Amino acid sequence: MQLTFRSSVNQWECDENQHLNVRYYVDKHVQTLSAGLDPQRRGAWLHAAIRTQHLRFQQEARLATPITGCVTAVAGSDGDACYLTELRHAVDGTVLSTCLTEVDGVDARLPQDLPDYAAPRGLATSDCPYQTIPLAEIESYGFQCIGAGIVTQGEIDAKGRLTPMHYMGRLSDSMPHLWAYLLDGEYHSEEEGGAVLEYRMDYRGHLCEGDRWVIYSGLLTTARKAQQFQHLVFNPDSARLVMACNAIGVRMDLKARSAVVFDDTRAAGLKASFVCRTLSCDFKFV
Repeated sequence: MQLTFRSSVNQWECDENQHLNVRYYVDKHVQTLSAGLDPQRRGAWLHAAIRTQHLRFQQEARLATPITGCVTAVAGSDGDACYLTELRHAVDGTVLSTCLTEVDGVDARLPQDLPDYAAPRGLATSDCPYQTIPLAEIESYGFQCIGAGIVTQGEIDAKGRLTPMHYMGRLSDSMPHLWAYLLDGEYHSEEEGGAVLEYRMDYRGHLCEGDRWVIYSGLLTTARKAQQFQHLVFNPDSARLVMACNAIGVRMDLKARSAVVFDDTRAAGLKASFVCRTLSCDFKFV
């Protein structure tokens, strides 16, 4: 793998759980990838070319963690070549996060094998049929509007498009609304917060400066430890789907720094909150 990035975790990059927020994981993955490409394929070209990002978050990155980023081309789970970026603890080598990025025209003649620790684990690698539901009908399937806003100048690339980190940022900022809905107002406390284990982000269009956006989300399936969500990002003016995202999240014990295991009562309450009407969809969930 080619080393293309070295940095660390800043205080202003940490969220309410006191670890690196997911939007900055995405930013560091994109920087790692971009620095490994030819100059004409960096920056705005890359942002437009990304079709899918499949991220796994293996370890927390706390304040001042030194980070090394490496990139290589690999054979993805579907056999097509894609880019693998890894963020590792620069001192002990621990894998913090991996990202498989599918772009138009991967520059690789002999892609490496995909290592097991970077392969998709709890999320399917195929598209979900919820992506086909029109915006006007999405609430009838039980989805809730958890985020809304407008794209501002400080969030765009040289071509005026919203950058990948800010798509993830919009999702991250909206999650307390979904947790509050599912947990009857309980979205964060000194003892517990929300965290994510895996994301698959499928880009279906672009948001540009001045565009409005809305996020509709729902709970797909749950276990006592982890939950799977579907997020759909629309441009409400055009009613066009811009991005679809599947995610696996957990409630996090902020003292033990581990996932919360729901007791039977709490798990039953969450299951009663299922918001997505069932479609014929092969969800992979572990």
